[in-house]
Amino acid sequence: QPERGALLPLRKHFQLFCNLRPAQIHSGLEAFSPLRADISGRGFDIVVVRELTGGIYFGQPKGREGEGATEKAFDTEVYHRFEIERI
Repeated sequence: QPERGALLPLRKHFQLFCNLRPAQIHSGLEAFSPLRADISGRGFDIVVVRELTGGIYFGQPKGREGEGATEKAFDTEVYHRFEIERI
């Protein structure tokens, strides 16, 4: 798991707290978009911002229940106000 072993500690150390994911539809590719035709037909240019140093990335494992196919695990997903505000 390279993300847990290397990337997450680096992000935390250097405070690399967000990931910018630009998305746009290029002319001629509208039919391949999962968006409705009235939206993709007009085109779009958006940026999705993901927070990378809080929440599930650094949550503490809480437990496991069940066995076999019904086994499940659950963790915490905590965000501090400053983590949300800086985004």
